[in-house]
Amino acid sequence: MKSDTKLHVEQPGARDSIIVCRTGQGYEVRATPLRITRHVVAFEVYNPYSILQLSEVLREFRIIVNDRLIYSGRATVSNLVNTGIMLVCEATLDEAWLDVDLFALITQPKKLQADFANFLREWGRIRIILPKYKVVLADMQNYFMDLRRWLEQVELGIRSSPSGDRLKLEREVIHELAPTILPSIDSLFARFEEAADEVDKDLQPFHRTYARRQLHP
Repeated sequence: MKSDTKLHVEQPGARDSIIVCRTGQGYEVRATPLRITRHVVAFEVYNPYSILQLSEVLREFRIIVNDRLIYSGRATVSNLVNTGIMLVCEATLDEAWLDVDLFALITQPKKLQADFANFLREWGRIRIILPKYKVVLADMQNYFMDLRRWLEQVELGIRSSPSGDRLKLEREVIHELAPTILPSIDSLFARFEEAADEVDKDLQPFHRTYARRQLHP
């Protein structure tokens, strides 16, 4: 089953498209998009010596199509191919799409309805998320939220304790709780990995984005 997540640009070397970003070292990179989908972008950099690394987070990542900024956020390098003449890079995208053309609200009022239709269509794709994947992510989200609240109460108790060696008390609490908490987290991640292994390759970018949204809102 393939996901229908193509967006805006699909043809190589779109003439009016450009990508601008900054590396982790702060260097500016300009590139030509090859393929743009909702969750993954492929582009070529005509400088094979550009310092890009796998898993590197590219900041101020902007995609501009026909002079319109359609994405502004971060991207994470997921694949690199150096052809000797150019560097072909693939990166995963966060949820930073500019789906509403603010200027068109004045010049093309009816376009807002089309923008909402696009939003509704994208939102509806949540149906392709595997139910097992949704369930384990919901369990993880609830567990981490409740665990954080509970640990905040423990922390409050430590701060409220009589003056003394609070650092020693913190270490004792960590030593006591770690053998119980860590296995419970490992169990959740084992369930998550099991569910993730069942996701078709074509749907993995969409599932990764869904997981980030649920666990890092």
